[in-house]
Amino acid sequence: MMLGFVNVPAVLLVAPIAVFVAPFGAKLAHKMKRRTLSVLFGGFLILTAARLISSLI
Repeated sequence: MMLGFVNVPAVLLVAPIAVFVAPFGAKLAHKMKRRTLSVLFGGFLILTAARLISSLI
């Protein structure tokens, strides 16, 4: 079931999980060293960019 471009069942599944998990992620981010968090986020961005580029080729 879609509401425009929004997949309603997906929103109903993902939103409550995100609300439940977000505080855990925030606590984890505050416990990590800033450098480690930056490296992990950078790796995530590189993997995302590589996946995007590979889908274009």
